[in-house]
Amino acid sequence: MINEDKRQAIHTLYDEGMSKKEIARVLKVDIKTVRKILAGNVKPLPKARCDKKELDVDIVRELYKKCTGHIQRVHEILTEEHDINVGYSTLTGFIRTQGISKNSPFFKATPSC
Repeated sequence: MINEDKRQAIHTLYDEGMSKKEIARVLKVDIKTVRKILAGNVKPLPKARCDKKELDVDIVRELYKKCTGHIQRVHEILTEEHDINVGYSTLTGFIRTQGISKNSPFFKATPSC
């Protein structure tokens, strides 16, 4: 995928009179790519994700403690009681990256789930 700086450079060089072949050689891109960019037939770069789920670390940590490390139950409670719809794999990744696990110093199980 060609980044926006390179696209702008292609347009600038072409406007300054450089041939498509020279542009391709100088910028080390395929001539077909240069043609597509100049013709406007290239899709714009994808935008950054705006639907990224933000989870509250404290809520997840408390639920993890409450459920004695049963992540499936944490997932169920988040969905049912807190109306937070997040994928199970996203939740497990979040728990790993935040250090919320049995090996974590934050874990002191109180069996009540």
